[in-house]
Amino acid sequence: MRSLYLSVDEHVYGKLVDFLKLLPAKQIKIEEIACSKELKKEIAERKKEIRRGEFITHKKFWDKIGV
Repeated sequence: MRSLYLSVDEHVYGKLVDFLKLLPAKQIKIEEIACSKELKKEIAERKKEIRRGEFITHKKFWDKIGV
């Protein structure tokens, strides 16, 4: 089985999940992966850093948030 990661706006998310639920249950599995508020905050900060042109390595980013 293949996996697909999607990042969509909140207003599109519900519609997308409703559509995927129409597909045969034995062929698709919908799984939400929860993450901590701290991780969400760190990711938002990282996006701001990228917009400002401040780049760090992938490893340094994940080491910074302790994942």
